[in-house]
Amino acid sequence: MAGWGSLFDRITSWLPIQRPTERLRNELAKLEEKKSLLFLQKADIAKAKRMRVIERRITELHRLLTNKA
Repeated sequence: MAGWGSLFDRITSWLPIQRPTERLRNELAKLEEKKSLLFLQKADIAKAKRMRVIERRITELHRLLTNKA
């Protein structure tokens, strides 16, 4: 059985599987990039609503990441 475990570990090391905290950090980076792009564009109501949703999610992600640390 030890052979199967080492084979499984070798196969999973090739796959791009993210850990939960890495997934959260990647989502945070994408949202911060979207937020900075929205700041560069002309403001309207739809963009303001989107910005509010992005900021709320960024706050949530910061809270989750500080709790995991």
